[in-house]
Amino acid sequence: MAKQNQAAILKKQLVLFDTELVSFVSIMGNDAVEHFSKSFPNQGFTNEVLSKWPERKPTRDNRWEDWLRGILIKTGRLSKSIQIFTKTNRSVKVGSNVGYGSYHNDGTDRLPQREFIGDSYKLNEKIQGKLNILIEKVFK
Repeated sequence: MAKQNQAAILKKQLVLFDTELVSFVSIMGNDAVEHFSKSFPNQGFTNEVLSKWPERKPTRDNRWEDWLRGILIKTGRLSKSIQIFTKTNRSVKVGSNVGYGSYHNDGTDRLPQREFIGDSYKLNEKIQGKLNILIEKVFK
């Protein structure tokens, strides 16, 4: 009788966890969008620590406006393009739909890498902490 009761409780907890997980995936996606978007005002990417982007090379006309604005910030199009692309009950995909974004994020032979989206220890740590709280809440 006690085993049946424990099994029923566990089944309810699993159903609740599955339900909570759907909204948790949205939270993960929003946290990722926020984390990656901060790369632009931070002028670098945060994995374990903030790694600043390489400085911009001087232009031929050396306009003062270019030196006053941040790196990868001219129109704001790239930073505003970071969004959730796909979401399932178990996963979320975050990215940018701006074509030139991957050249900056990955770098090329003529363009230094200025990563703004990628694996991040700090982001994973934040999400793991929230997941642990969810697990505690459901399986207490």
